[in-house]
Amino acid sequence: ILQKCGHKTGIIGTIGVGIGDKVYQTHNTTPDPYTVQSYLAHMVDEGCDSLVMEVSSQAMKQNRVAGIIYDYALFTNLESDHIGPNEHASFEEYTYCKSLLFRQCRAAFGNGDDPHFDAVVRCKEPAPADFPKCDLPACDNVMSFGYGENCDFRAENIELIGSGGDIGIAYEAVFGGERLRITLSTPGRFNVNNSLGAFAVCSGILKKDAAGDASKLNELYKKAAEALYETKVRGRLETLKISDRFAIMIDYAHNSMALKSLLTTLREHKPGRLVCLFGCGGNRDKERRFEMGEVSSRLSDLTVVTSDNPRFEKPLDIINDILVGVKKADGEYIVIPDRKEAIYSVIRDAHDGDMIILAGKGQEDYQEIEGVRYHMDERELVAEAVERIMAERGYV
Repeated sequence: ILQKCGHKTGIIGTIGVGIGDKVYQTHNTTPDPYTVQSYLAHMVDEGCDSLVMEVSSQAMKQNRVAGIIYDYALFTNLESDHIGPNEHASFEEYTYCKSLLFRQCRAAFGNGDDPHFDAVVRCKEPAPADFPKCDLPACDNVMSFGYGENCDFRAENIELIGSGGDIGIAYEAVFGGERLRITLSTPGRFNVNNSLGAFAVCSGILKKDAAGDASKLNELYKKAAEALYETKVRGRLETLKISDRFAIMIDYAHNSMALKSLLTTLREHKPGRLVCLFGCGGNRDKERRFEMGEVSSRLSDLTVVTSDNPRFEKPLDIINDILVGVKKADGEYIVIPDRKEAIYSVIRDAHDGDMIILAGKGQEDYQEIEGVRYHMDERELVAEAVERIMAERGYV
């Protein structure tokens, strides 16, 4: 939105660091303080006037962005995730660390539909015992967005668009007595929330840009809507067009909440079959495995359990943990530990009208095994599978 409306904008987040036309890969969503400040200086040197930054709870816990005051902070949702020996000791700690961002901003925007809105955005979650308490005051300039009647920015008149591999969603953004029609080229009610939150934050910036000129403001709002339609995020419901018979998509959904939202969204578009391929990362919260297995088994027509980033665990141990949840929901499933072979299998055996979702890795282009990151890009695996299938069927 900001770039479409004339702002040169840098970005720091899970997908890397973007400055102008250059993208730099990072190992963490929010890098260490020195790296963050180095990139900020680089952005200033390149003429950026704005920065969009994804700030992780781990970054807040480890003071990676201490001293930075954000003009706007945005909260989308919170689910029981990132709990474990290498992350947060408890959900309470996770929530508290999320809330710390809203003590370092001038304006706070949050998803009013999320039950943790007050705990995070209004900083109502107390510091856990034996955890350092932050004495900075909570931001008192708070706005909400979502579906609820009391939200400052509200989504109304939701409309599903298309079918097969060409799907999206449209809605009306209602705010301050105004209405703006927004159409997204990626589906999902969660994307309504995400896009509405992005627009809510940018609306204040655009008002400043318009400087009281109503005609200019309307034009900027239209550009914002165009930007949202044009936006496609690598690894977030990313459609790979390989056939008119079925659709295949890549998504980063790597916990039960994200997977549930994803599969529920795709189910609304009435696929012939909904096929979900996923694994779980090693040395992370083990409950996630059971939960994701149950969600996929309950909401998919076929679950394909495979490997993700096993790290220092045995892939089959992780798969067996997933299967506990899969079997509880009693859905159809198969196990193919090798992710490359699993992707080949689902494409080879696809039915007309299928929607195939490759979940968990999203934008990642590696697989981490025993501390080593080996190159693995699902887009390449899909292309290789198609080439292999065509050769087997005598088309090449």
